[in-house]
Amino acid sequence: MPGNPMRIRISRRTFLAALPAAGWALVRGAGVPVSARAAPAPRVQTAPRGPTIPRGWIVHTNPLLGFAAAHPRGWTVRPLEPGLFQVNDRSNGWAGARVYAQIFALKRPARAAEILDLVAALFGTAYADFRPVWVRSTGTRPEAGLLRASFTYTDGPRKAAIACLVVDDAAAVYGFDAPAGVYGARRNILANVVRTFRFVPPALRVRLAQEPIERAFRVPLPEEWRATLSVSRPYLAPVIAVAATHPSGNAGLEVSLPRRPLFTLPHPSLEQMGLHEGEWHTRGAGVGVEPSLIARYHPDTRYVKDLLLRGRTDIALIRRGDRPDLTLGPEQEAVRTLMQGRVDAGEIEYRWKFGDAPAHLGKAIVMTQMVPDPATRKGGAWEAYLRSCFAPEADFPATDAALFVAGNFLELDPGWYAGEFRAFAERMELIRPISAELHAFYAETMRRRGEATLRFVQRWGSLVQGAAGMAGGAGRDYGAVGEGRLVDAVPGLAPLIQEAW
Repeated sequence: MPGNPMRIRISRRTFLAALPAAGWALVRGAGVPVSARAAPAPRVQTAPRGPTIPRGWIVHTNPLLGFAAAHPRGWTVRPLEPGLFQVNDRSNGWAGARVYAQIFALKRPARAAEILDLVAALFGTAYADFRPVWVRSTGTRPEAGLLRASFTYTDGPRKAAIACLVVDDAAAVYGFDAPAGVYGARRNILANVVRTFRFVPPALRVRLAQEPIERAFRVPLPEEWRATLSVSRPYLAPVIAVAATHPSGNAGLEVSLPRRPLFTLPHPSLEQMGLHEGEWHTRGAGVGVEPSLIARYHPDTRYVKDLLLRGRTDIALIRRGDRPDLTLGPEQEAVRTLMQGRVDAGEIEYRWKFGDAPAHLGKAIVMTQMVPDPATRKGGAWEAYLRSCFAPEADFPATDAALFVAGNFLELDPGWYAGEFRAFAERMELIRPISAELHAFYAETMRRRGEATLRFVQRWGSLVQGAAGMAGGAGRDYGAVGEGRLVDAVPGLAPLIQEAW
């Protein structure tokens, strides 16, 4: 029986073998759909209601995630981090001029300006220099608000316009951004794409699973899947891990923030101690730090290809792409500038077949961070953040959608995170005498991560019940959508959002 190709068993001498694990075994025979067979898929309209679709535009529907939008030919529709449904004018799905949208259920009444403040905090966790420059509200019902912002993206400075519409206990957020030099020229066509966005209940049925020991986080997962949720502190900083499989074992997903183990870069000083690549370094064992594995830096998808999938002759790579858009957050900026390290990100897709089992597809999105020794700039440490999934080819779209939902709508408990942030400084003092570079790495990255994330987590937890259809039972948002009060007001946002600036 084939095993999950992303699982490896690491010996004390070498970590280069990708071996099967019984808990992730794939069954032979016909593929098992990820969503429950008994759950009827909701009808997705063949075209969004509202304004006439411009001639030559394409109507895209995604029944699994429950949204539809129209766009010019040659544009790409792709759900992307941080949990937004996105349309853009490039083939890679994340660059160029972009339009995005999401709807939320609210825990309490809120004004549009408060929602936009939360959106600004969300974008602040993804872009280190996200700067709101102007906010205003219509003051009418349904109330609409507009946020204008600037930030630096992979292609340089950008301008953004983000609108929010609030109706009772639901809010819709629609926005677009583009390189500053072409923002004015693209503004009208981007606003027309905004007019066409529609949401319906998604066919992907999820439940909200709770981490059981510390109750640190909740994550939406397919209803019938088995899940293992955990928080550990192998290196003093908390590690969040989600592993879920279909009952058949035929499909699964993983979210590891970061993935264990931590790696130590090879260095002559280690070799003088008799420690070589592929062996374990135990310098922090006396203060509760797990051994790290000595390995050269394998950036982005090379971590998957060269380490996790090494030696798998039954796997054929289908696609590999860079994801520089995932490297722009405050934590990553601190790694690059303050610690003179590297941050790389990418995604990889692959296919494999085992015996008479159906062909399977796999996908991994990975970000790696490397920090050199502050004294020598030659040694150092690195780690990998991983999201991955696998499924029979016919069922892969549903599994991929489940990975998007789990990875982007994992909710940290505000009280847990606040306590973790306070306690981290105390735990870090234990490691200072053992390793200056590890102390600097974790102290600074956790501070940067904490400052931005804590603000966002606290605001989100006090206001948002859940994103559309992604929070297992947060159906209140569809009350407004179903009655048309929220969705039918969307075309009215276009004149507001496309104003020049």
